[in-house]
Amino acid sequence: MINKSWFIAIIGFIIFIAAIVYFIDLDYAYVPNKEDIISSYRNVNGYDWYGQTLSLSEGNAKKLSEKNGAVKVDHDLFEKGRDAFYKETFGNEVFLTDIIGILDGPLTAPHLMKAILALKGEGTTNLKVELAKDVKIGGQSFKKGQMISTGLDVPKGSFAPLGMPVSFSKGVKSWH
Repeated sequence: MINKSWFIAIIGFIIFIAAIVYFIDLDYAYVPNKEDIISSYRNVNGYDWYGQTLSLSEGNAKKLSEKNGAVKVDHDLFEKGRDAFYKETFGNEVFLTDIIGILDGPLTAPHLMKAILALKGEGTTNLKVELAKDVKIGGQSFKKGQMISTGLDVPKGSFAPLGMPVSFSKGVKSWH
């Protein structure tokens, strides 16, 4: 039988872990290394002035700045765009919760996670997920337990579909 001090220590540890999960917000979004990206990276420096691309020298000659509508195109802007592309939701959480019903519909977060873990670190360009319940879409019926193709990309080594950041806040997991 466990003595009283061990029991208190175990309960204390469980409460400590629960508090960490509840009070700390964690975010995860897969951002690939630049070397792993197939498309080429363009190193363009200059200005965008109302849709017109100008070199640095042309922009400087016209004394372009944010005050007169110019956007400086440089490495920092590309990095901000890269972060936004991989980490921002662009409002797709509304689609996932209200349209797909990821919290209580046929395609749930636990089933998505199960499908991703089943990949064992290998990527896919079409994640297949088991349905959590029966559903009828566009006159076609799908049964609980049926595997469906989602078209979601999961990069090799990722724990979330590409473009779907995962957040843990107040102990609740959400897919964006």
